[in-house]
Amino acid sequence: MSLLKSEAIMTLCFEMGYSDGEYSEEEIKSVCANPRFQETAGEFDWDLFSEKIKRGDANHANAVSALKGCSLDTQIDALAFVWHVLLADGVMTDEEKGVMARLLTEFDIDIETVSNRLKVQIA
Repeated sequence: MSLLKSEAIMTLCFEMGYSDGEYSEEEIKSVCANPRFQETAGEFDWDLFSEKIKRGDANHANAVSALKGCSLDTQIDALAFVWHVLLADGVMTDEEKGVMARLLTEFDIDIETVSNRLKVQIA
């Protein structure tokens, strides 16, 4: 089963959060304080997403595929949420850098665009 936009975004945020071994409370609280992320989370059905996780559908490839079917603005928003998770704890590990670099390449979006969008989201 394919992922919905909100599920794809959550999947990529989880991927970033766990890329350094732990999705810290600080990372979770920080991205959850983002008003645009709150809108996305409001569209979210945790029970359905849990089923998709159990079936193995909530993975990187499916998340990227789902978001590639969305507008460029939605893709930039999604990467800004992921970038927010990366920045939240003030530490940027090689694993986190790798996840972000892979996503930027897959979506052909530059980090400046993503960083600027995050600034708008949290302003």
